[in-house]
Amino acid sequence: MTPLTGDGPGPTLAGVGRAGPPVRGAIALKQVGLDLAVPPAQGVVVLGMHRSGTSLAAGLLELGGLRMCLQADLVEACWSNPTGHRESRRLLAANDQLLAELGSAWDRPPACDVSERLRALVPVLGESLRAEFLASYPASGWIWKDPRTAITLPFWREVLPEFAVVLMLRNPLEVAGSLERRNGLDTKRSLELWESYLSHAIAALSGLPVMVSWYPSVLTVPRAWVNRVRDFLAGHGLLPGPADWEAIEGLASRALHHHRHDDIAVFAADAVTASQAGLYHLLLQLPEQVDDWPVRNVGARQVTSRPSSATASATASATAMATASATAEVADAPRVTPPGPEPVRTVWVAGFPSRYGGADTELDHTIDLWRSAGFAVHLVPMFGATDEMVRSVIARGCEVHAYRPGIFRDRTVVSYCNGEFLRLLPEIVETGRPGRVVWFNCMTWPFENELRAHEAGWIDVFGFVSNYQESQLRPHLERIAPYKTFPYRPYFNARRVPWQPREFAGIYGLGRISRDDSAKFAPDTWQIFDRVLVPANLRKKVFILGHGPNAAARIGLPPVGLDWLTWSPDAIPSADFYRRINTMIHKTGGSSESYCRVVVEAYAHGVVPIVEDAYALPELVVHGETGFRSSDSDEMSYLASVLAFDERRHRAIAEAGRRHLEELVNQDAALRGWLEVL
Repeated sequence: MTPLTGDGPGPTLAGVGRAGPPVRGAIALKQVGLDLAVPPAQGVVVLGMHRSGTSLAAGLLELGGLRMCLQADLVEACWSNPTGHRESRRLLAANDQLLAELGSAWDRPPACDVSERLRALVPVLGESLRAEFLASYPASGWIWKDPRTAITLPFWREVLPEFAVVLMLRNPLEVAGSLERRNGLDTKRSLELWESYLSHAIAALSGLPVMVSWYPSVLTVPRAWVNRVRDFLAGHGLLPGPADWEAIEGLASRALHHHRHDDIAVFAADAVTASQAGLYHLLLQLPEQVDDWPVRNVGARQVTSRPSSATASATASATAMATASATAEVADAPRVTPPGPEPVRTVWVAGFPSRYGGADTELDHTIDLWRSAGFAVHLVPMFGATDEMVRSVIARGCEVHAYRPGIFRDRTVVSYCNGEFLRLLPEIVETGRPGRVVWFNCMTWPFENELRAHEAGWIDVFGFVSNYQESQLRPHLERIAPYKTFPYRPYFNARRVPWQPREFAGIYGLGRISRDDSAKFAPDTWQIFDRVLVPANLRKKVFILGHGPNAAARIGLPPVGLDWLTWSPDAIPSADFYRRINTMIHKTGGSSESYCRVVVEAYAHGVVPIVEDAYALPELVVHGETGFRSSDSDEMSYLASVLAFDERRHRAIAEAGRRHLEELVNQDAALRGWLEVL
């Protein structure tokens, strides 16, 4: 980039002789703690493929305090972009000129790396196109958006002053749908364009400060996104002007999100080639803010290798990580291991983790355990997966595959209480029998399909989450045939929850968390909470997460005068729930708990559990030391009252619970069972 010249009237672009307004400069830089030797960013380039939300991003950031090009130079809105393109006519022509010099156009991007050819054009076109830029953007604090710049960026880096980048990303299937509507391009051609634009962009960003943004997030929470970008830019010396927050909300509300697809659909679609899936896999791993862009090289293979859709259909998922590894070097990011020789231990999971619910959260933490031991982990969602969790497992080095018959052939398959896996097990065995099936039931009674599978010999190993659970399931299984098991210990990654004592701070929070199942709630749930007494200096408040129509029908209305707040299942992260409470009272309506993972979560967050003295709960709670056990509602209320009047004792029990947690979920002990079964 062209260096800035001194502290005088502002940044001067060498060779043009036109100066911008004063840099917001030294004082502002000192305020944000920057090294004055580092030139501040003078503007923002919004990069991304066409139809990826670049116009929306540019419009929001203009309302967020950055300068768009001169009004007379602005491309008008049209039917395909009714809220405005936010593009400069002059610079559209400049980019088209650069593409023409390469023998390309917006819809015929170069099929190989052209960075050197673009830099070679600087002596020829640098002065004239720099002048065009200044004619459109005469002041600093600018924002420039044109998707073509994803290809031509190596040229502009040589002629513009320092700038930051907002990289807009969108699901490629959504991009393809939008291009078909606007330009009549078929899916194959649209995906090729998406791959080419993003490949050129990530190759050209090395060393730049980059804000990575996904279109759905920008559209959903525009104010929060603009705030994060403003903070990001301030960290690089560019302080935007005042923001028009009302207009920001208005613009986002007028923007539309058509052609919706979830992330997993990319890896399942026949139209997506292996290299495109690999590129998307790489993009999903990128952090939101990068001060020095870590992707240093994208080779010609990424740009030119496009297997046929028929080949891609069979190989996209299996080769996604290999393609990502072969096409880009990612520094200081979660490392993924490309497929090579078969690892010593490989796990295929029929199902997918989540942040809410016993079996799926157990799988989520077990993935951490497997990856810590270097296991290769492959996940096959059997009935859907959230985009957030897809990105989470990919960032941890897992691979995600769409289900198809035969996918588990000769594999070691683990399933945590996934009913769809049981339903499809006859088809799975017929089209390619797994090498081994490890099955976990999350209940204390068997499923009909589980018993049929056991009778057919399709389940090789049964895992049990507690001694109590095995004692309940054993008679059903042995009535059919002997079964094999292994020394399984449920795992919880306590490092995810830094220890923080639960101080009362004027409020004594009581709570209950569960799925919306009437059997999970005692009929007198509200009365148990209502009978808890607190000292005069505390206010009692009750929180219930998982309060849906089934729970409401079971427990009725809260007593008059009780201060309470409820959420439907998964309405807030469970961690937010635990941060609000001091004591958890867990009494069910006879659900016969097989493990009760919420006790483990309570220990992690410094919450004291008061639980029933039944089922698997005695295996988790040491009465009077790490919590309390009682099956009497009045006694539960009394024990919670005792803790309210003795904060020191509450603190001591919470600390003992955290220590007990470390013993219950000891990583080495949990891993030993898996080393045996695998």
